[in-house]
Amino acid sequence: PRLCLDNAMQVYRAADKYQIFGLLEACGTFIDEHVDPSNVTQVLTLFDVACRMGLERYSHTFLQILEQLSRVQTRQVLQAKEFLELHSVSLATLLGSDGLCVHEELLWTAIRSWAEVRAMYKEQSAEPEATGHVAENKP
Repeated sequence: PRLCLDNAMQVYRAADKYQIFGLLEACGTFIDEHVDPSNVTQVLTLFDVACRMGLERYSHTFLQILEQLSRVQTRQVLQAKEFLELHSVSLATLLGSDGLCVHEELLWTAIRSWAEVRAMYKEQSAEPEATGHVAENKP
């Protein structure tokens, strides 16, 4: 399989863990070049994956992009399916950001919806897994 955004974060994490610096740099460059900062779905998914994997560099990078998106695409960020699927660690990181710029009522509604989805998963006794599927750029 070829490297794509679906697997680049996993390869990046492995390269970091095993200190394969050439591969780490190549994956980092690939991710940086292939992320579309205007694609809310893609950025939310990558942010969630980075937070779940403990990749501080990318969780911070994607958080900054989400902060910018929250200023111009608030509804798209808060009403995205990927927002509802954020892991609790990812949501806490996002909510703890000083740069998040959203209307309180929209945020409250989004968090309530997120909690309802969580309750549904608990009833089914299954935490949503990181699918690892990332929306690719379409030229």
